[in-house]
Amino acid sequence: MSTTRRRWAFRLGALVGATALGFLVAEVVVRQRAPEAGAEFLYDAPSAMPKAMYQDDPELLQVAAPGFDETVATFNYRVRVRFNSLGLRGDPKLKGRTWLALGDSITMAVQVDEDATFSAELSKKLGFSVLNAGVDGYSTWQATGRYQRLDPVVNAEGALLTYFLGNDLAENHLFPYKLNERRRGGLPPPPEVRANPLERLLMQHSALYTYWRIAEKSARIATGTDPAGQRFRNELMIFTAGGRQELQNLTAKSRDALTDFKRAVEARGDRLMVALAPPSFAIDPAVAAATLAQFGLHDPAPDAPRQAILGVLQQLAMPTCDLSPPLQEAAAAGGAPFFKYDGHFTAEGHRVVAAALADCLGS
Repeated sequence: MSTTRRRWAFRLGALVGATALGFLVAEVVVRQRAPEAGAEFLYDAPSAMPKAMYQDDPELLQVAAPGFDETVATFNYRVRVRFNSLGLRGDPKLKGRTWLALGDSITMAVQVDEDATFSAELSKKLGFSVLNAGVDGYSTWQATGRYQRLDPVVNAEGALLTYFLGNDLAENHLFPYKLNERRRGGLPPPPEVRANPLERLLMQHSALYTYWRIAEKSARIATGTDPAGQRFRNELMIFTAGGRQELQNLTAKSRDALTDFKRAVEARGDRLMVALAPPSFAIDPAVAAATLAQFGLHDPAPDAPRQAILGVLQQLAMPTCDLSPPLQEAAAAGGAPFFKYDGHFTAEGHRVVAAALADCLGS
């Protein structure tokens, strides 16, 4: 090789090395930073989920696909997710005393290993099986329908419903309309939104890509060109003082859904418990204010939805376990009960929730 070629090869190698080092330094720096306000909305983790995870259902819109067994991965976690023949998470034993854990992604918890979910942790604490029957995106209406299908099969003695304050108020309002439109043929199954292979790879491994993705989404929402921005704003309005009327309207719909759940459980002669789960931003007033501001909302009232649903549950005489206080205590003590970008419980968060639920169910 000539001297000139060696010189250019050296320069090219130095450039590649410097670029790689720069990316590595940036990756380390970003991993140490707190995420932008509203990151759990802006980082679209569901687009990285495997396509075969769910299947269409005429009554519940979607159900966990029986026999599914794949790895689910994002920047925050890498977890094996499997459903048994009933669509229950893991490979639970169906002998002896059982409870059914029902709800949405907070219950299914694909972000942590199946043995680290609060249902699994609760099983260890109580000494009997708490079966994970959660399904991403479920409203209370859908959780009730899933309970009515599963309970005759597993013969559970109790039903544990996790009510997620982040979006269950909106989903309980929307589900009857979605179901009616589906029956009329006017609502097709949800579109498949999936990241391409390169995006999925970056979502699984790069904090820098995560940061860029959130910043890009935030910029689009600020210009009003992202349709998801208005949906997020509508969901978050009830966490503001100006959203009181909307909260009142949505609370009435959730009252109907919770009443239906209570009737279904009582008709089967089972015990029931409702776990009231807060969104990650709502446990810290400063984070709540910043998250709401991200979507152009002000006058935060982050505890308003919790108080509204607590009131409904009290009126309906439904046993309730309020998860906000123990999660706030864990965060105040320096713990990390929620993932930075995903907004779901970490393994630590599941342990906190399981301890609280064990106390509530034991009382």
